Amino acid sequence: MKHSLPAVLPPLGKVRRGLLLLILFLLAACSREDRAFVAMLDRADSLMQTHPDSALALLDAAGSQEAKRSSLSMRYRLLRVKAEDKLYKPITGYESLVIDTLVPYFRKHGTPYLNATALFYAGRICTDKGDAPQAIDYYQQTLNALPEGESPRFRGLIHSQIGTLFLYQELFEDAISNYKKAFNFQKADKDTVGMIFDLRDISFCFLNNTQADSSLFYMRQALDVAKLSHNKEMITDVMGQLANIHLALHNFSEAKKCISPALENIDSASISSIYYIVSNIYYETQQQDSAVYYYNKLLQYGNVYGKQSAFLHLSEIALKDKKYHDFMNLQDSLRIYNDSIKFMDKDERVSRIHSLYNYQLREHEIAKLENQKLKQNALWMTFVLMILVILLLSILTGLYFRRQKNIEKKRRLQTEKLLLLEKERSKNYIDQNQQQILNLQKQIEEATNDQLEKLQFRIKELETSSKIYEIEKERRESAMFMLKKTDIFFHIVSLLKDNAPMKSQDFNILSEEIDHYFPDFRRILFSLYGMKKQEYNMCMLMKVELSITDIATLMSRADNSISMSHRRLFSKMFPRENEQPFGSLRDLIRNI
Repeated sequence: MKHSLPAVLPPLGKVRRGLLLLILFLLAACSREDRAFVAMLDRADSLMQTHPDSALALLDAAGSQEAKRSSLSMRYRLLRVKAEDKLYKPITGYESLVIDTLVPYFRKHGTPYLNATALFYAGRICTDKGDAPQAIDYYQQTLNALPEGESPRFRGLIHSQIGTLFLYQELFEDAISNYKKAFNFQKADKDTVGMIFDLRDISFCFLNNTQADSSLFYMRQALDVAKLSHNKEMITDVMGQLANIHLALHNFSEAKKCISPALENIDSASISSIYYIVSNIYYETQQQDSAVYYYNKLLQYGNVYGKQSAFLHLSEIALKDKKYHDFMNLQDSLRIYNDSIKFMDKDERVSRIHSLYNYQLREHEIAKLENQKLKQNALWMTFVLMILVILLLSILTGLYFRRQKNIEKKRRLQTEKLLLLEKERSKNYIDQNQQQILNLQKQIEEATNDQLEKLQFRIKELETSSKIYEIEKERRESAMFMLKKTDIFFHIVSLLKDNAPMKSQDFNILSEEIDHYFPDFRRILFSLYGMKKQEYNMCMLMKVELSITDIATLMSRADNSISMSHRRLFSKMFPRENEQPFGSLRDLIRNI
């Protein structure tokens, strides 16, 4: 008997088809949900620049159905941070989310724009915390993450943020440089509001750097852009800033003209600065009642700096009016605000120091990690470099010793020539020649025909040598005679009469004359030793046969100093005593 499946169970193929259809249905449903969520995120992002409150409301409404896919969930969280920041809400509470989660995620998985956005808000968080160095580092990473030529408005915003950080650190040149870059990007994007803010910030940098004229130039440019945009609110704001610059330049009438539009429609954000400018205009123009009125307004609505200014000037007015009781009370209040401002400034300085210290610690840790990586490659690099250094040192050492050997060889050859010269120019040498000639002449009388020619040749050789000596001696004496007839020698004689030293140009002229009459003088001396200018000057004065005392006078030195230099130079020329020709430096110089 055959058993069959119960009729209530569908065939197996139909089950598989049903499961497949169910899976496809669920996937389609998920896909529809994701597409709807993406559309909502795109909508929120598009509203962010002009209506951040609407963007945040849209994100809040979708918060309960936040996407399960990590990519959409991460983008949703990033947009929430962006909306909070656009609404000027503090975002420091998102530090861990942005820096520890969003930045690593988008660096690895996000588009260049999302990666740059995450890095930007990491920088914004560090800015709000007062960590300027780390904020600038994140902003620079943001710029590097953006594709070249894309997102000019975003780039302008980043440079503007960097400029503001440099401004707070009072690094005005760096701040101006970044604000100018921001302006160029905003101009390329035709963002007139951004252009106005950038020009205003450049002006503010110059004003804080005591360059009011440059500040006025850029603020007028900002006013021109504001007028072209027909944005009344921005025109009024820029006019107020212009008033502040004119106040700094003591152009009170212009300052009053510029602040008037802002005074007619005061908003809470600028009320302190407006009353500060107006009150100071009246104070500087001696309109005391109006000044007092606006100083009291400043006490009511101004910030701590505005109130400090009000108490200072009201106390001065009270003292001028001899209201001493009011003056004392106002001075007490002024001291309180002075202390508050000092405390705030101190806190800001401490915050900057801590920020820099923390940044340096982070940089130290990063450097430590980098060093650990580098050490793995450093050993073999060091080994290779050591081999190269050893080879290089060997080559250089070889070249050095070869050069020294050549120098020494040349010096020894010159010394040998001088020794021979000394021998040839000595009187004993001439006397010996004469004696040898006499002896040879006696030998001729007894010589055979074969010996006669040799003896006559030797006599002729000795006579020629004596003649050469006499001719050379006459030539040296003639050259010395001519040298002592030159203008420079007569000038030297006149200097000695006046007990006056020689000038540098005198030595130069003397050197030219000696080179003319004794062409080998300089070459021979410098081949023996590479002497200094002062030493060569001394040798030239010895050549013109001046005494040690005269040389000392002409060189503005003591006699014993010249004598010592004379002996020291001779020993440098001839380190070996047995190779010293002529016995002294003076004899050597006389015979060259």
